[in-house]
Amino acid sequence: MNRFLLFLFFSLCSNFSFSNPSLEGDVEKIKAHLDGLVKGGGKLSDERIQLRLKEMASSLEVGTREYYDIFNLIGVSYLLSKDESMVIKSESFFKIALEGGVEAAAQNLAELEFYRDRYKESLYYLSLISDGYIKDERNRVRYYRLKGQILFLSGEVSVNRHKAVDIFKEIEGLDESGISSYFIGFDLFYKGKLNLALEKFNSSISLGNENSMMFLGDLYYQGEYVERNIGKASEYYKMAVSLDNARAAFNLAMIYREKQDVEKLKDYIRRAAELGHEKALHIFEKIQQSKPR
Repeated sequence: MNRFLLFLFFSLCSNFSFSNPSLEGDVEKIKAHLDGLVKGGGKLSDERIQLRLKEMASSLEVGTREYYDIFNLIGVSYLLSKDESMVIKSESFFKIALEGGVEAAAQNLAELEFYRDRYKESLYYLSLISDGYIKDERNRVRYYRLKGQILFLSGEVSVNRHKAVDIFKEIEGLDESGISSYFIGFDLFYKGKLNLALEKFNSSISLGNENSMMFLGDLYYQGEYVERNIGKASEYYKMAVSLDNARAAFNLAMIYREKQDVEKLKDYIRRAAELGHEKALHIFEKIQQSKPR
């Protein structure tokens, strides 16, 4: 789920025009709350928001634009619950919104399919998005960021990777997620341009990009392409742990095992286990079983 939520900057609704001012005010408040969670990588823990959105949908005339906009917002709220079953359910809400012509829902469905590694399906939903929708700067960045990722990751075809990097370079200055900088850095790294790659990864990290944190953490932990530096590795892994990255927590536990710091080893094994790391769960169970009763 971390990988999923790291990249997924959901399309919220825009241009609401409700006849009921109270309803419109509620929608704007909910939009602002959800948008803040998306940007901050937060979790929607208040079920009242989902209930309120459903109440709104039931009060609106079926078939109106605002009715379908609400369904897109319900889908976003389900995704932000970070519950796997809710994420699955979000798809049905997005499809209802898409039937009503909400292009933001097409973007959201494209993102969902991408993180299921279903690139053809993702491209299909992107193909439903109009030029008018992409004219908006935020929508344009989101659209091309996803398209770039599909081109970059969908195969080893060098021409696709070249096209992807061109896309990332074009939107990098506008991409607040750090994803574009990450992929540009990734490309530079495998071209042997280490210093330039490090600049891009650090630029990406300054925007909170978890993949860049993990890449540099691994780079310094393994010491294959740079001099091994577990201090730097720990720094990057701790950044990623703050974003609930299970592998980063487990790697920190291994670093503290190397340092023979038993207490911190236990702390990070517990944290990794809490975040669902399978090996950490197994180790943590053994630690718990070994405690005197």
